[in-house]
Amino acid sequence: MRRYGRCVAAVLFFCVMTAGGAAAQQTTISVNTLRVPEKSRDDLRKACAKIAKRDVAGALKDLNSSLERAPEFADALTVRGLVRLQMGEMDDAKADLERALEIDPEQADASLNLGTVYNHLGRYDDAMRMLARAETHRANSWQCAYQMAQALLGKQDYAAALEAVNRAASLGGEKQLTAPLHFVRATALAGLKQYPEATEEAEAFLTQQPNGPLAELAKSLLQRIASVQRPGQEGSVAAALTIH
Repeated sequence: MRRYGRCVAAVLFFCVMTAGGAAAQQTTISVNTLRVPEKSRDDLRKACAKIAKRDVAGALKDLNSSLERAPEFADALTVRGLVRLQMGEMDDAKADLERALEIDPEQADASLNLGTVYNHLGRYDDAMRMLARAETHRANSWQCAYQMAQALLGKQDYAAALEAVNRAASLGGEKQLTAPLHFVRATALAGLKQYPEATEEAEAFLTQQPNGPLAELAKSLLQRIASVQRPGQEGSVAAALTIH
């Protein structure tokens, strides 16, 4: 559940923009939402409050209740899809987010998070398509740029991935995901055979996050960089070292 802290922030931002009820924010509520029974909207608000308290089971119960009353409530589908994404339930997350977009094609959050799901599933072309769609609504989203970097790494387009991750950092991602940004840069730079720079980025990542699955990948990357310097060991250093 290491990713759950980011899930809380993302879900709460979405909840404020869709179900928060502040008068100044009412223009952000979709026509689809206005057609939803008040009880379903109330269940969504309760789910968001429980997410803030990290009560995932309670939040899912409220989201399920909301959707039982209003199966085409795109906002609730989007929030449930994001929660399921962060829980690692990719198939269920995919189903919720795809359905949300069928109902409301303007759901930028659903597009962004569906792009993230596609990255996890290795469907990089689909991820890029969804992320481009999200960027039409959020041109300066570091989240979109960061996930685009993931997709480009998956396609081994390292120059474009490096450009995307640097853009994510410049848009505010540096304050949110400092360590993962170092890892993505390291992988892209290794793919470009800029090994001293890749080594620096990988070591910076390990300084901040010395343990966990990504740390093991960073160590593996450093080992590959070291081995490629030896005669007869040339090859793709960065292949398959992607982060979602």
